[in-house]
Amino acid sequence: MRQIFLFCCLMALCWPGSAFGQDASVAAAAPSPASQPNPGATASKTEAEQLDIYCLRLAYPAITGMECLPDGSQQLVFSSGIRVAYRHAPTAADKPQDADVRTCMTELYPLEPARPETGTAGQIRSQALLEALYGKGSANVARQVQTAFVQGMPVRLSRPAALAVQKADAYLVMAVRKEPQLYYWLRPDHSFERRMRPNEPVDPHCYGIALDCASDMAPYREDSQPASHPLRREYPSVIVTHMEGQGFIWGGKWAEYAFAHFEYRPELIYKATILRAVEQLTDWRY
Repeated sequence: MRQIFLFCCLMALCWPGSAFGQDASVAAAAPSPASQPNPGATASKTEAEQLDIYCLRLAYPAITGMECLPDGSQQLVFSSGIRVAYRHAPTAADKPQDADVRTCMTELYPLEPARPETGTAGQIRSQALLEALYGKGSANVARQVQTAFVQGMPVRLSRPAALAVQKADAYLVMAVRKEPQLYYWLRPDHSFERRMRPNEPVDPHCYGIALDCASDMAPYREDSQPASHPLRREYPSVIVTHMEGQGFIWGGKWAEYAFAHFEYRPELIYKATILRAVEQLTDWRY
């Protein structure tokens, strides 16, 4: 069964019909076969934890492994020596700005064409992980932010997100040629935000991993608005598909919807892609 699991992990990233297969540059950025992380390397981890660490290492090569500590906590180990809590000790209580990585990855992100009305996948973020990946404090984050272009319009994003959105844009340019009305949904109006707010939920814009497009057409849910909104069904699927294909999740799949919002969370896309492939293989067998 373990061999089937590993086979599905690899096939999910390379098969033409997968979320990453259609935009192959994300899969190509994964480690080479010789350096592929082995989800079964540590017997003390559960299968869910093994899958998480596999996806995290594919998404962020600076993560080299995970340590299990005597108090029951687990830490992601970076090549720089930084440790980030994958799982807090059982007695520890997560604060909104101090969620562990395991909590952030618990809810499965629904890939296109799924568009639930009750989802929250991706709304919980680990500030410690974001600081390890992109820098601690606005000045440090800003040093690695660079300019990318969406439909010829500039956006400021952290380097990995900038590279990913540039690749997605190459596909979106072709989509706009076929359907010119898509252009109006792709006007970026908010990306990197330098101002960090202490003791508030983590804002992905402050780490340069989020951009908003066409906010005048794609609203955020406010307290007075109903959970159901026609854009949850009608927002152009081709945009969401190509953005997911480069590692971005879409805020239109949250109960507290944010239709303009795209956020670079490749570990969530990897995990969803692999589990979809496993499910399809199971359906095929039976």
